[in-house]
Amino acid sequence: MLYKKLHSAIILNFLFLFIILLLSKIIKHPPNFTPLISLIIISSLLIKNKAILISNILLSMIVSDLIIGFYGGISISYLVFIIIAVTSDKIFKKINLIKIICLGFYASLLFYLTTTPLHLIFNDSNMISFKSLIYDYQNGFYFFLNTLSSTIIFNILFFYLLKNYNNKIFSSYAKS
Repeated sequence: MLYKKLHSAIILNFLFLFIILLLSKIIKHPPNFTPLISLIIISSLLIKNKAILISNILLSMIVSDLIIGFYGGISISYLVFIIIAVTSDKIFKKINLIKIICLGFYASLLFYLTTTPLHLIFNDSNMISFKSLIYDYQNGFYFFLNTLSSTIIFNILFFYLLKNYNNKIFSSYAKS
């Protein structure tokens, strides 16, 4: 009986996270202002089984990209999301507001630094140079600021939602 309840809870959590990740990617929003990275960070704190976590992230990304379209460098973006998911719970053992903001900065910066060169590689491959790379980082800085602000805002929102609702899974992390 307990096993069935636990198994049902895992499936429901998987489906809930899948739908939230999917919607966060396909709903119209300002450029790079989505809860996607934040959801991945929070999920990594909640889901200890990395295989379930990674499969959920990949499945939601693939389904959303089937809907909105695939793009060059997509595998690098997926890889960055997986790195964020696998490393977020390793950076801090106990989570508080300052640490959740730091995780948002870490993940946003990692995403910006690793995915910005993809524009150059996949769109301007004849003009690859150090100067064009710097130019792409300068042009991508606006997107980085949107990613950073949305990730921090959503991290704080999810942190307080989970903390205030006293989620038993999250309570061991949410000690301030």
